[in-house]
Amino acid sequence: QKVNAMLPVWHPDGIVFYASGYSGGSTAFQILESEGGFSTKELWSHRMVRVHFSNGVRLGDTVYVSSGDLGPTPFAAIDIRTGKILW
Repeated sequence: QKVNAMLPVWHPDGIVFYASGYSGGSTAFQILESEGGFSTKELWSHRMVRVHFSNGVRLGDTVYVSSGDLGPTPFAAIDIRTGKILW
């Protein structure tokens, strides 16, 4: 199966954001280090942000992406910690 997916956006705070097109949606999770290894914690996931073209950029607690599938792909801003679409 073919997938349109962006490169994950990683930050030193351990939060990773990724998204895909064709109704795949987006997710943010945090990588947590503990004694003896690593674990992950999903922060949020939804289908409102879909990245078909290009990659995202994180500045502070906001991720900026071109969101959309087979039509217009408006520029969007998402709060990385909550998944709230800012615009």
